[in-house]
Amino acid sequence: MEIDICPRWILAKLRVAEQSQDHVALFVSTLLALLSIPLVGRIPHICLMQNIVGIACPGCGVSHSLIGILQLNPSMAWKSNPAGFGIASVFCFQLVARPIAIAVPGVGDFVSRASRNLSNITLGCLLLVWISRVI
Repeated sequence: MEIDICPRWILAKLRVAEQSQDHVALFVSTLLALLSIPLVGRIPHICLMQNIVGIACPGCGVSHSLIGILQLNPSMAWKSNPAGFGIASVFCFQLVARPIAIAVPGVGDFVSRASRNLSNITLGCLLLVWISRVI
């Protein structure tokens, strides 16, 4: 999942090269998302879809799944939402590949394409898990 919450104006003020801004933004955003996971576990669970429609949304359990992965508890992660493993792999990819794309500008396009493909596959898995739970 390509989480991008880093404003470009901050990167411009920090004088990050324009061709590296996307990679830096996605790297920083992934770090912030990972750092926020322990906090998310302490917030009461509110799922609008479950409250309105009566069924859990595709993302229900992902936070707890990622917490389980971080705590090296794969059974908890799997029970919470099996798609959490795919999301964790996308996060790992972002943490490894984005710094490489920053350091070696020639691989930036490849990293971006690979990231989009991996994110699309993970999204498909997330939807398959959701469909299997709804049925």
